[in-house]
Amino acid sequence: MKVRRGFPMQRFRPNVWETIQAKAVFMAEYQHSIKGCRHNEAIVSALCAVWQAGRIYQAAAMFADTVSERVAVYDKLMQEDGMSIERNE
Repeated sequence: MKVRRGFPMQRFRPNVWETIQAKAVFMAEYQHSIKGCRHNEAIVSALCAVWQAGRIYQAAAMFADTVSERVAVYDKLMQEDGMSIERNE
């Protein structure tokens, strides 16, 4: 029997909060972009915004010890980067 080594796959799957945030970032950027460009271009722009927000969240995780600190740092970095979005929580 072969033993697999490495990271468990679940480590790379988003949790509920991350999924909700990704959707919120996507929709906010899509709604903003669709005003000035075609549907396909708005989708690409929205996907890029999700990727950027993910990188910001990844950076926030490096500076925080708890999930609540991580979210606070994420919010601050998003706002500084001009990507602040309203939450429906």
